[in-house]
Amino acid sequence: MISIFIPVYNGDHYIAKTLDSVLAQTYADWEALCVDDSSTDGSYALLQKYASSDPRIRLFQKPNGGSVPPSWEFIIPHIKGDYVLYMSQDDLLEPDTLEKLIKRQQETGADAVLPHEIHYLSSLPDSKQHHLCGINGDITPIITGREAFRLMIDYSISGRALWPIHIVRNIGMPSDTYNADELAQRLWALNCEMVAFSDAIFIYNRENPNAITHGISAKTYDDTLTNALLYNTAKKAFPLDSGWLSSMANTYFKHLYLRMIQYLQHRRQYTHKDRKTIRMRFCNAYRILHKETKPSSRLQRIAAINFPLMQSTVRYKQLQFLCQHVTINQELDCYSYQKHE
Repeated sequence: MISIFIPVYNGDHYIAKTLDSVLAQTYADWEALCVDDSSTDGSYALLQKYASSDPRIRLFQKPNGGSVPPSWEFIIPHIKGDYVLYMSQDDLLEPDTLEKLIKRQQETGADAVLPHEIHYLSSLPDSKQHHLCGINGDITPIITGREAFRLMIDYSISGRALWPIHIVRNIGMPSDTYNADELAQRLWALNCEMVAFSDAIFIYNRENPNAITHGISAKTYDDTLTNALLYNTAKKAFPLDSGWLSSMANTYFKHLYLRMIQYLQHRRQYTHKDRKTIRMRFCNAYRILHKETKPSSRLQRIAAINFPLMQSTVRYKQLQFLCQHVTINQELDCYSYQKHE
């Protein structure tokens, strides 16, 4: 059986289409576990309607956790399937997605199978949609979990897969940060012997304006600590690969630097408690990363001395940006500098 995990929070505009795409599957041996995170709209009533119409849809409700990892923690003990597939409340499956995924698993004997993921934006024509399909479009390779881990780090392949439940249960789901599921997915991959790819279509909807990954909130800065924890994992798994590890640390260090500037530009909108939490995230990420970076730039050389000096450098850069009316904007996984008119 395949268990489909769908966390829901204020998703009444999307969840019907998502569940309709699940109900349309040609592969019938599935269960859908919908976890309502104390929605304040009509989501729960809509989920009740679907659950009453098909016993394969199982409905749960929990206190609001503010992100996906707490819902993962909640649902793992309730999963009955041999494999689990995660869907956001606005994602879609093609009718044969589950059938193709399980067929590929049976053909290859792989622990995990990654679908062909389409990052959908209605404003773009089909030819311009972003695709993650196999390795550079090739779904034939069967790779080790270690190889999958490395490819997931820079999003060369997706972290979304048909995962074996025994690995998910053994590793679990950290919930320290809003995007701790990215760390968990890579840990799951690292513990797989084989990972395969499929042409099964998974449509990842990028258009929900209320998604936690859109915009700037107090949780945005959590990713600095998740990155640092990912680096620690990579250092333990690949101790002899110093070149790759150094590049990874420097990339995450630059990300931390940009996030710190971004925080200074937005800090007035956060509560005192949020500010304290964000600064603690920065400190913990810095402690992990600064010893590992090779001081190949002025930023790394400054940061290698101590955290207060790095903070001073960040404040100086933020002041420069303020005078030039420049802000750092996050759009998906990319950063851009934008000058105000």
